[in-house]
Amino acid sequence: MKPVIATVFALLFIALTIPAYAATTNLLNNSSFEVCTNGNIPDFWGPGGMGLSVPEYVLNPDSWRKRWGVDESTSHSGKRSMRIDCPGDASNISLHSKWLDTPKINVPYTLSVWLKADREDYPVAFGFEGVKEITIGTTWKRYWVTYDAYDKLLTISLIPKAKGIIWVDDYQFEEGSQPTDWTPAPGDASLTGDAVHRIVPDVKPFKFRPGKKTPAVVKIDSNRRFLVDGVPFIPFSSGWEHTPTREIIHDTAKAGFNAITIWVGNDKKLEEVRKCFDDANSFGLKVVVGMSGGITDENRTMFMTSLKDHPALIAWNVCDEPMGDDPTPAKAYELAKKIDPAHPAYVNYAPGFYLPDKLLSDIASLDQYTIGCGYTPLDQAKNVDMLEKIAKPGGGPSWIWLQSSGNAYWIPREPTGPEEEAMVYLCLIHGVRGIKFWIDIPLNSELHKTMKMLTREVRELTPIIYSLDTPPAVSVSPSSIHMFGKMYKGRKYVIAANTLPTKSTAELKIPTTRSEANVLFENRKVKVESGVIKDSFEGYQRHVYEVK
Repeated sequence: MKPVIATVFALLFIALTIPAYAATTNLLNNSSFEVCTNGNIPDFWGPGGMGLSVPEYVLNPDSWRKRWGVDESTSHSGKRSMRIDCPGDASNISLHSKWLDTPKINVPYTLSVWLKADREDYPVAFGFEGVKEITIGTTWKRYWVTYDAYDKLLTISLIPKAKGIIWVDDYQFEEGSQPTDWTPAPGDASLTGDAVHRIVPDVKPFKFRPGKKTPAVVKIDSNRRFLVDGVPFIPFSSGWEHTPTREIIHDTAKAGFNAITIWVGNDKKLEEVRKCFDDANSFGLKVVVGMSGGITDENRTMFMTSLKDHPALIAWNVCDEPMGDDPTPAKAYELAKKIDPAHPAYVNYAPGFYLPDKLLSDIASLDQYTIGCGYTPLDQAKNVDMLEKIAKPGGGPSWIWLQSSGNAYWIPREPTGPEEEAMVYLCLIHGVRGIKFWIDIPLNSELHKTMKMLTREVRELTPIIYSLDTPPAVSVSPSSIHMFGKMYKGRKYVIAANTLPTKSTAELKIPTTRSEANVLFENRKVKVESGVIKDSFEGYQRHVYEVK
């Protein structure tokens, strides 16, 4: 799913002694690593790919967080530099920029950077794919490379090649065949790193049960409820681009997820995927299978025929992000229903590419990863509104991919914990009944802890959200608080979330004579006066009220 960007280089490395030229535009945002929205992780920069995928760091992300991040103890300029403590293997420990769009092609560009290491003659690969190594020393020196690019989308890479520590500062990417004095990118003046954050407590490992040994009975009923063995089920799925190991799947179950989404394609072996299914089932996780672009009908058929009776399977994502009038989605869906009519099959869309006018599969699904790109959690709620217009007439539920990663490709940063909290709750409020997270393990601990918290909450709320009891007539002001009411086992519930990053005081009206309400997940109660709850919402905060 990751495109490969081709570039051509004319390599020239020079250290320390560089003549000054007239300043040109630096095309790299946050090139001195001063802006960090999430902890010590610099916006616009990441370890390569989205999220942590190396098993060692997936199972112990704090060990990665100690090795990779900004350092305020030394810098070439400003208050911070980037510090990388390489254990010897550079996987998930190197430094990569998000995509940058070169204004021109077939002209020279120069990339320069200030570097130092904890020892002399430390080897580093600097530049882009295919570059030669340089060696750096214990004092700050500037290194540069000039090349002609024939592709507009580029990613800057810095890869440590041995055990040791390096520091990085003052990157510059500019048009021309010589480096000029470092200047910040034009857009850096507007970067603040300001965002809503909250302290998230650690949660104990979730106590899961092994799955059944017989195939699950999966059904979408006349009320658009997704049922597994007759029980309402909201897939809350951790997404994995590479097939996860048994240890990672176990860790995912302990985190509280009830499903994983894995990808199969022409390069995946059936034995590897089947083992993943077996491991998931042993830890009580269900599996959604995504099919990568370019997968052949032969391989589609092989995977579906071989795995359709596995007890962990709940759905097939037969086509991902199709564009325009691509006939693949219809053909893939038809093939899936022919081979495996017992499981739902669906197409996942991206609004930027194409979104159909009506439901073309069993489930309506989309993805759009926009946090850090000028969008807010409310925009995901608007996406759900679009999905629901398709899903309701077609009789299927709405599922969505939510962003749980960033710092790569076109995305400058990951969501904060409160942003993720708001996205999950706003999507549920607007009608989503399946949530998958792209992708792997978050870089920042606040987001990682928040996701674990949300797994528990969605599990507890699932029977309430799916309840067919007549809901209470509820209302709220201001309109920036979105909410819905439910009735379950004789109790009234209001599930509400703040769409804004700022604090708000709300009034929620609920028909009751009770004088107080429980606030689930917060260990507190609120007064109810004449059927009105007055409560404060922090930025992007959710509250769930229960009235007996």
